[in-house]
Amino acid sequence: MLRVYRITVRNRAAAAALGVGAIVAGGLLLALGLTLVAGMTVIGLAAAGGAMLYRRLAGRPPLTVQRGREELDPRLEVYPARAREVMRLRGGRAH
Repeated sequence: MLRVYRITVRNRAAAAALGVGAIVAGGLLLALGLTLVAGMTVIGLAAAGGAMLYRRLAGRPPLTVQRGREELDPRLEVYPARAREVMRLRGGRAH
């Protein structure tokens, strides 16, 4: 059974203050999360820029994305195991 918790406030001003406090706390948590994401973005950009600068100063070529093969390589194909081997691995059951 699901437990339901209830907050009862008899004073209208106290209930309004509790609601405003909850909204402010949520806003502060949201601002903290966005600040952390922005900080990680700045750190990532600085690290990537430093890596690019290092590669340029060291005389290494820039990293590029390599394209995949246009055709399938038949040497890389995986074939299913023999039926007897499959049954042995499954404990003698067909399925």
